[in-house]
Amino acid sequence: ALDRAPRTLPLDLLPGRRVTLTEPWRDPPALDAVDVRLTVTAAGGARATASASVRFVPWGALAATVGAGLAALGAWWGVRRHRRRTTDGGTSERPRTEVEWTGAVS
Repeated sequence: ALDRAPRTLPLDLLPGRRVTLTEPWRDPPALDAVDVRLTVTAAGGARATASASVRFVPWGALAATVGAGLAALGAWWGVRRHRRRTTDGGTSERPRTEVEWTGAVS
């Protein structure tokens, strides 16, 4: 976990100026949510606060899990469909329902 105590940064932040700050993070989380808050205080007592949030998601592992789940679902569906076809007497042919004219007179 990254939890830093307040400290003075070696920079001059003038009114209206923007500064980008970076911080080293040795072991970033693989799956987590992080909230960062930065408070700037001037010598005269003026303060400003900014915050940011980020979510860490291991996209490779998530994609592999979803892919494996879809493959398992497809295999289950294929086996189920195959069993339905073969449980009706061993034939997958459907009975004919159309009328055949033979020329016989009744």
